[in-house]
Amino acid sequence: MNVKTQNNKRSLLHDAVDIISISTHSLESDDFHKCFQPISRHEMDSSGIFYIFSFFIRYFILLPIRLLFLVLALVFYALLISKALIKNCENEMKFAYIFIIKAINFIVGAKITHHGKKCNLNRPHIFVSNHTSFVDFIILSNHGRPHACVSENHGGLFYLLFNLILGKNGSIAFKRSEKLDRAKVKEKMKIHLAHNKLPLLVFPEGTCVNNKYSVMFQKGVFELDVDICPVSLKYKRTLMDPYWNRRKQGFALHLLYLMTRWYIEADVYWHSPATRKENETPSEFGDRVKALISDKAGLINTLWNGYLKSSPALKERDLLKVAFIKTYCLLRECYIEKEEYKFTTHKMFLFGSIQYEVFLLEILKRYHDIKSLQPVEQNTLISSINTCSLVRLFNKKKCSCKAHITKKSKNRYKFKNCRLEVFRRMM
Repeated sequence: MNVKTQNNKRSLLHDAVDIISISTHSLESDDFHKCFQPISRHEMDSSGIFYIFSFFIRYFILLPIRLLFLVLALVFYALLISKALIKNCENEMKFAYIFIIKAINFIVGAKITHHGKKCNLNRPHIFVSNHTSFVDFIILSNHGRPHACVSENHGGLFYLLFNLILGKNGSIAFKRSEKLDRAKVKEKMKIHLAHNKLPLLVFPEGTCVNNKYSVMFQKGVFELDVDICPVSLKYKRTLMDPYWNRRKQGFALHLLYLMTRWYIEADVYWHSPATRKENETPSEFGDRVKALISDKAGLINTLWNGYLKSSPALKERDLLKVAFIKTYCLLRECYIEKEEYKFTTHKMFLFGSIQYEVFLLEILKRYHDIKSLQPVEQNTLISSINTCSLVRLFNKKKCSCKAHITKKSKNRYKFKNCRLEVFRRMM
């Protein structure tokens, strides 16, 4: 782009219309993020005087009572499990486990309607279900025989409770970031099935989805030569949203949210066992089971990989956002398109001056400039998107992040988080 003074000033509204025209198609076809959007407050019955009274009762009466019951249940469970470990009695350990599952189910106020009969096979089998929250496991384990599960190690309070409760019944924890853990998990699952322990419950989506959609089932569990028992879980979301959005809510906050709701209401549909057909690949088997679960629960069946929710692909998208804002701000200040571009066959122009393809090319240039920065600096720029500080930053001559206070310091790395310094190196 050439540096030139713009004669005809355009209002911000004109530019906004052009930006909307660029993004309309992408927004229209974006069904990935819809899988992870929480329910809006307009969809829940939470308005009027009733909500004010219910807020007081739920937070100042119901919550303290439930917290007290939770503490007492955990203490009693610790005593039961300690006694069972000392005696090395498997039946007492099973009783302690069933007790804590039913106690948590009672504390969160679960009102569950079961449809069909839960499988109780004498041969190796695995239960698979759609996944919305950690409470899925509590609900499904509370009916009939309890389950062991395969879960990602999230750390914090979740890890503490996992070791205290689920670590004693053969449940398997793993770190998704470590490839070796994935192979170990498959071996541990085979050992668990061979010893005829508690039936395994697996959530093949690998992440929590908002109970309106279902995403791709990971094929790992379908590679095992065992029967698969599908389970459909559908929540009624009139008074609460059971979806656990781990990017916004930690385990403790989500548990607090569930304990401050009146109750959790859901329907559980138990299906007949499914076996892998001849010449059917694990992926095809998983898709068939997912379609069965989705149809029964009324979920929209999508092909998205749920791992993209937390993968580097989201960071790349955020870096493109920064590049777009940077290019737009430079264009707004002093850049316009070369004169010869205006006589090409393509007649679509943006912001009254630049051709569509040229604008995208400039965005890609800025994107590669940002990619050359240190990861810490990239994260700083991404965080600036959420605080709406990028546009204001690009139009300022002085930095407002107060990093210049340490200008005389010998440690030059203290300037890494200065957004203005980062972009000055890009220009």
